[in-house]
Amino acid sequence: MSLEQELKIPKFRNAYARGIVNLYYTANWAANNENAFMKQWGITQKQYNILRILRRHNPTPIAQKELRSQMVDNMSDISRLLVRMKKKELIHTRPSKKDKRYADVTISDNGLELLGEIEQVPTEKWGIGIYNLNKTEIAMLNRLLDKIRKP
Repeated sequence: MSLEQELKIPKFRNAYARGIVNLYYTANWAANNENAFMKQWGITQKQYNILRILRRHNPTPIAQKELRSQMVDNMSDISRLLVRMKKKELIHTRPSKKDKRYADVTISDNGLELLGEIEQVPTEKWGIGIYNLNKTEIAMLNRLLDKIRKP
């Protein structure tokens, strides 16, 4: 189904306007599908992102501010996300030695185990649709997205 049909828009002002809306719409669509997939493990796409970052730094603690800067959606309320993840015993936190307002964070054994479970499922089964593209198309998509972010 075309973007126009999905959004019930007869016509966009121009190709750039369509491209911007299509980019936002597709990003939200992919995030919603990934959140639906993650729901079976009781986490969100943002929490999954945090777990992957923490695993990359494991066993070294990472400052809350640094963790936030490495997130795909770095506008998230990181404090609230970390509280929820700590309640689920997916992470460990301790007050930062540099700034007591923040925490240093590490992934727990439960968090590592959960990542292992999730990653047993091939990503093409996550319902995100990116596997509809062949290798040439995905390379082109990545180049174009990188180009969009250039100043």
